[in-house]
Amino acid sequence: GTINKEIEDTIIDSPEMFLLCNNGITIVCAGFDQIRDKLVRIENPQVVNGCQTSNTLFGLRQHPNISNVQLLVRVICTENRGVSNRIVRGTNRQNQVLEEAFEATLPFHQDTLEPFFAAYDGDIRLYYERRARQYSSDPVVKRTHVVNLRILTQTFVGMFLDSPHESHRHEAKLLEKYGGDSGTRKIFREDHSPVPYFICGLAWYMFEKYFREDRIDKKYRTYKAHLLLIFSHSVGLPLPKLIKSKALDAYCDKLLAALQEPQFGEQVKAVLDVFDSTLRAWTDQGGSRFGIKDNREFTDRLVRESQRCFTTSQAAKVRDDERETCEGEVLHIVWKHGVWFGFIKRGIALENVYFDSRGFHGEPSELTPERRVRFEIARGDRGLFAKNVTLADMNSDPASYTSRQGPQRLA
Repeated sequence: GTINKEIEDTIIDSPEMFLLCNNGITIVCAGFDQIRDKLVRIENPQVVNGCQTSNTLFGLRQHPNISNVQLLVRVICTENRGVSNRIVRGTNRQNQVLEEAFEATLPFHQDTLEPFFAAYDGDIRLYYERRARQYSSDPVVKRTHVVNLRILTQTFVGMFLDSPHESHRHEAKLLEKYGGDSGTRKIFREDHSPVPYFICGLAWYMFEKYFREDRIDKKYRTYKAHLLLIFSHSVGLPLPKLIKSKALDAYCDKLLAALQEPQFGEQVKAVLDVFDSTLRAWTDQGGSRFGIKDNREFTDRLVRESQRCFTTSQAAKVRDDERETCEGEVLHIVWKHGVWFGFIKRGIALENVYFDSRGFHGEPSELTPERRVRFEIARGDRGLFAKNVTLADMNSDPASYTSRQGPQRLA
């Protein structure tokens, strides 16, 4: 690019000006020892600013003027990940560095996803390319087995956020919508299990493989994200919260099994049948077959048809952990026209949940602010709400809840 050309010109035409014209290189490391004047020993070094300079210097390492070049190098020793990330952001603001490049420096990517992909022991080896061209010089790694931030982001949005109509958008736009801070983030959360993200990578790989081998007609490629959505429903289980739990383990085990041959071939046939039947119903009712790729209403039809075809019981169609008992604290109670409603705080990273007299059969005076309660999550037309609310200091045995709830019991 232009910047690299300017660096080259300085080295070739006026090497004595290099120190004055170049911002130098910033290296963050975990250990630092000065051996003598300009010789240091560093551990776990990472060039966080100056990659273009480093690359250009390497390219001209045989040039006769290279010995006349002086370079400013800053070496910062810290094991604090937060400090490192602030240095990365701060030192790169003078150039246009895309926001998604910073996403991959977060601990969930470095400490959770990348090691999980590297350690996963399965028939198909996948590599998470957290940094651009990370595996480009490794002859053992096939490019078809490499997944990156873009692939994981787009696939996750389609499969686990039920939004294939959005997943074709640039990862920067998706991270802007679904990333956010810890309170609103829906993707790459610190409390998420890495397994669903590995499943995203493996599902992407398997569908790509079938397209390459013409085992899926090319006419479906435009709707690959929709096929991935249907596939996520094809195991017939509701999607639980993506934190580590027995429910998530059961769900992921079924998906992983469905991604193995020969079961995957049979699963693909069922997925295509659901897509075709949904599209036929859509057009029979006057809908256009053009523009369905980014149509929310068509996605909703796919979800309903997938649930109808794959879910074994009506109760299992409920997504978002609706059979899971949760715990939180009362935020406040509001009285209006003789009836009351309130909100329960579930935690820093989860949205508050609504409840009212229909979900609590005790005395409302007991629901003081910060009072711990247990409840179940359900979904209504207006979003999530809490039901079967009980005071958390009651006996945890569900049978004991009958004293406040009459004959009702927790599922």
